[in-house]
Amino acid sequence: MVYDATYPLGTSDFAAIMSEAQNSGADSFIAFSYPPGSFGMTKTAQTMGYNPKVFYISVGGAFPIYPGVADGKAEGVMAIGGVDADSPAIQAYFERHAAFVGNPPDSWASAITYASLEMLEQAVERVGLDHEALAGELSTGTFDTVVGDVTLEDNQLRDLWWVGQWQGGAFRAVNPADKQGAAAPIVPKPEW
Repeated sequence: MVYDATYPLGTSDFAAIMSEAQNSGADSFIAFSYPPGSFGMTKTAQTMGYNPKVFYISVGGAFPIYPGVADGKAEGVMAIGGVDADSPAIQAYFERHAAFVGNPPDSWASAITYASLEMLEQAVERVGLDHEALAGELSTGTFDTVVGDVTLEDNQLRDLWWVGQWQGGAFRAVNPADKQGAAAPIVPKPEW
């Protein structure tokens, strides 16, 4: 690591941080940011012509509006999350979501939230509404969901996509690389 900085929530001018990152000589840029920061850093990097081999932002990168924020130049940008964009279940979910809401879902938390509701539905079908039985079923059962088969570990979903990347107009999961449905990452990221 050659540069490490923080910024206060609400920051809108990222020129100094991005300039320091660009001048550091690092071949990767990683920001653990929320959407306003993710979007601001993207716009600033584009304005500066900052093109590291890896450009990773956190929350906001998987949003369907991100390619517009990046002026149509999202290809190769990485962020938290991702989906198996070739999965028929994910494709059907995206179509239903867009038809109902009017916009596509994000490619991270939306499918996980929907999967949790599918789990609850299946658990109720199996054991009814008794709270103790329902909690037990959710803790130990295996559920067929939009993100695949889900079994909780210590009441947590741990089999998640950690890194996704914009590839060909979709935010595709790339890590864990050995998970079924993972796309090979594009490195270096194409220039803005």
